[in-house]
Amino acid sequence: MKIFVNYLKEIVSREENAVFLLNRFHLSTYASIKTRQPGLLREYDQTIKVLGTLPVHVFILQLDENEIEKRSLHSERSGVWPKLQRQMVANDGFRNRLDKYISQQSLMIEAAKKQPIPFSMIKFPGPSEIERAVHAAAADNVVPRGVRINAGESKVLRRKRDLPPTL
Repeated sequence: MKIFVNYLKEIVSREENAVFLLNRFHLSTYASIKTRQPGLLREYDQTIKVLGTLPVHVFILQLDENEIEKRSLHSERSGVWPKLQRQMVANDGFRNRLDKYISQQSLMIEAAKKQPIPFSMIKFPGPSEIERAVHAAAADNVVPRGVRINAGESKVLRRKRDLPPTL
């Protein structure tokens, strides 16, 4: 992580339009270190100080328990994945996979709040909220006969409306 953050710093200082899209790598690393290797937290904090000097903004997707449960299954992965998950859950001292991922999400949010890096929370809606949104979108698409809609404008408005609220 330290090598990668130094690489980011070098590229950003050299390339005016450089952009990196990262998947919460420093927050996942924090949760892992805090759980498995707390002795590395000092080195982690030094790396975060460097990352905090860069033009960075973190977006954190906050999931409810049902969504965590569903996504953590990773059905696209091989049959070895459930066994590995059971080992990780046991090694990290959790009762089950859901408890582990809920704890991991909490640790990442806690870390984001303490770090000198700006962030936004995007709360992923639960199943009932998604169902209501789908029904509302379907109702919005009902147009009386003979009324023409500018399809381009409709798409832009729908995209803006469907963006999740940030906290």
